[in-house]
Amino acid sequence: MNKITCKNCVLHSRIPEVVIDEKGVCNECSDTRSDKRARSMMSVHFTKKMNALVDTVKQEKWVYDAIVLLSGGKDSGYLLHYVKEKLGLRPLAFSCVHTLVNSTAAENMQKIADKIGVDLIKFTPDEDVFRKVLGHTLMTAHDRGMDENAGCGGCSFFPINTSLMLAIKMNIPLVFTGLDINQSETPVFVDSEMMKDGFKNKTVINAPIYDVAKEVLGAEYEKSIYQYDWDEISESRFPALIAPFTFIDYDFRSNYDLFTDLGLDADSFKTAFTNCDAVPFLSYVSLKRYDCLTYIRHYASEIRNGYPTFMQSKDEHEKAEALSKNTIEKLIREYESAISFVVQRDIDNVNITDSIKDEIFAIAKTHTEIYGPQVLEEFLRQILKVNEYGRFFEVDFNKIEPAWKQTVEVEA
Repeated sequence: MNKITCKNCVLHSRIPEVVIDEKGVCNECSDTRSDKRARSMMSVHFTKKMNALVDTVKQEKWVYDAIVLLSGGKDSGYLLHYVKEKLGLRPLAFSCVHTLVNSTAAENMQKIADKIGVDLIKFTPDEDVFRKVLGHTLMTAHDRGMDENAGCGGCSFFPINTSLMLAIKMNIPLVFTGLDINQSETPVFVDSEMMKDGFKNKTVINAPIYDVAKEVLGAEYEKSIYQYDWDEISESRFPALIAPFTFIDYDFRSNYDLFTDLGLDADSFKTAFTNCDAVPFLSYVSLKRYDCLTYIRHYASEIRNGYPTFMQSKDEHEKAEALSKNTIEKLIREYESAISFVVQRDIDNVNITDSIKDEIFAIAKTHTEIYGPQVLEEFLRQILKVNEYGRFFEVDFNKIEPAWKQTVEVEA
């Protein structure tokens, strides 16, 4: 399949569900232009719906009104503050401390919960279980209809689905997640009845991962948190799942003071890099399969909306500006080249040399200009984990077939 890139953003025809029309514009850009008013109306609709549900919950007595997923990053930190202080609910913070959570994020979880003053449950999945489920998800994602975010979907299965099961068992009516509109593409508001139907019909959030877990974990885990017995939970009250940042007006750039008060290091949330060290690893899998980075839609959204999805200010008082299409294309090419360089030469923390480090930095010139040398060091630290994660999750990069070649063969 020939690669056709949208003339407005950076999405292209090898990415799942992306269609380029005769004018050279992708379907997501076309939808944005035609549905701007509809999106505004949806924002109002879901905000009213959330507020009405919150008012109903407040009228009843619960041990906890809501579970809030807390990852240790800026969005989930603000979300916990928002749920307690703005919505006036009594939340239970829930953190999943798995293999990919770095020490900064793990420390932030406790700091944030302590500062806001809420109970915190930390769930640490067995390392072997996490390794098997995520590894198998990555290798079989395309056959399951998953897209370039399959790795994130496999990983988020652990906090999201575990928190839903916890809410069912503890009779907690609401679950909040810090997912934003760039990640979901549509507002996320799954009410109690929709959630119940999802569990009953096996279309619950991250449904394909339940099948993965069943395949790799076997009968031993049939009634664990990784599986569920419908007859056992069918009479339970099911929680609503809400991601407010997919429909409310939320700008994390205005919350620097709050993040500082919560004990978060400003450098950890004002750059392009997340609290997940595995992003370069997951991006290489996506690059092999779909010729794109895991966060390609985030980059496209920044161009489309003129909003800096990835913070690039070097100072907390410096206003971040949305990057141009040309600049983002350079960043993508550099990112792809850097992780490919590391994988093809099997470079990691053990065999890295100063000369190799200089070569990688030379590749990432635009990154250096925009994000500065300090962030580039963090980028290097993360990409040096790509081969390490490949071995840990038993992902053979050479066995990942380009999906667009398979499509051509089928069409032929």
